[in-house]
Amino acid sequence: MRQRVGAPMLVQDISTRTAPMDTPPLHRRSLLRAGVCLALAPWLAPAASFAAPERARLSIAVPQLADMAQLPLVVADSLGFFRAAGLEISWVEGDGAGEVGVGPYEQILQAQGRGPMHQAFVSLGRAPGLALGFASRAMPQARQVSDLRGRRVGVAASGSTAHLMLQTLSLRAGLAPSEWQLVALGGSAGAIQALRAGQVDALCWGEPVMTLLEQRGELRIAGEARTLKGAEAVFGGPMPGVCLHATQAFVLRNPATCQALATGVVRALRWLQTAGPRDILRTVPEPYLMGDLGLYLAAFERVRESYSTDGLISAEAGRTALRALAALEPGMRAERIDLTRSYTNAFARLAGERGRA
Repeated sequence: MRQRVGAPMLVQDISTRTAPMDTPPLHRRSLLRAGVCLALAPWLAPAASFAAPERARLSIAVPQLADMAQLPLVVADSLGFFRAAGLEISWVEGDGAGEVGVGPYEQILQAQGRGPMHQAFVSLGRAPGLALGFASRAMPQARQVSDLRGRRVGVAASGSTAHLMLQTLSLRAGLAPSEWQLVALGGSAGAIQALRAGQVDALCWGEPVMTLLEQRGELRIAGEARTLKGAEAVFGGPMPGVCLHATQAFVLRNPATCQALATGVVRALRWLQTAGPRDILRTVPEPYLMGDLGLYLAAFERVRESYSTDGLISAEAGRTALRALAALEPGMRAERIDLTRSYTNAFARLAGERGRA
C-alpha cells in the first residue's frame, strides 16, 4: 500500500475543464487490464529473480510528484512496479528528507566535497524538461533573452537546474546574471500565482505549468530544454534530467534496494515510450491532471522526448553538466570533481537486461 507523507503541492488552477473521455464498459476495462498484464509479462519472472530488498519500506524525498519530471515515479507507483519489486514507498514531498532523493544530477556534482558523497543510480530524464517564458502582460514586446534586463524571473529555487539554464542563456545573450533578479517561488501553484499577480515577469519552469500558461495566452516561450535538441542548444551537449540518488554509503549497504528501485523506474520508462493518451489518463492520479485532460496530454507530448529510455547516465552527459556548472561557478574546481563516483549505471543496466530476458 502506498503511503504519502505530507500533502502534495498541486497546481490549483482548474478553471477550464475538459469533458472526460468516454469510459469503456466494464468488460472492456477487464480486457484492457488483461492486455496490460500480458504486456508486462516479460518483466514478472525477471523481477522475481532479484534478491529481496534490504529495505522493504523506503522513504523517497521528491520536490513535487505532480511535476512531469517525476512522471516515471508516478507511473511506477500507480502500476505497482515498485510493489512488484518488493518495495513499499512513502513519498516525502516538499523540503522533507528521505532515505533516497529525487533531484537534478548536477546538484550531486555541486555537493561533492561538501558532505557525504551522493551517487545517482537511475536516471528519469535525458533532458531537463524546462522552458523559459515571458509573461504576456508584463513583457508584451519581448522576443529574446536579452529582454530580461531589469526583470524578475521566477524559478523553483536558487541553484536549481532552471537557475542554471537561465544563467547559461543570459550569458550567451550578453546579459550578466546581475542584470536580472532571481525570484525563488517553490511550488508550481506559487509560480502560476506569482506570474498572474505580476510578482515575476518571466518563468523558467517545467511542465505542465508552462503549457497551461502558454495555452491560456499568459506566457510566450523564449527558450526550451524539453527536447534533446533544445537541451543541447542550451547546454552545449546532452544534459541529464532528474535522477534517483542516495549517499554512496546507502548504495553500498543496500544494493538490492537500489536494484528494486531501478527496476521499477526502468519498467516505467519503457512503458512511457509506447503509452497512449488513454494509458496516461488511466495511470496518472486525477489531481495531477489539473482538471484539464487535453492540456495535460499536450504538456506530456512536449516533454515526452525528455524521459530516459533506459535509466542510464552517459559519460558525455556527465561532462556536459560539469562543464555547465564550471562556467557559472568561478570558484568551482572542476578538476577535483570525480564524475565516476557521481553515478553508477550498474542497477539500471541490469534492470534493462533482465527486462529483455
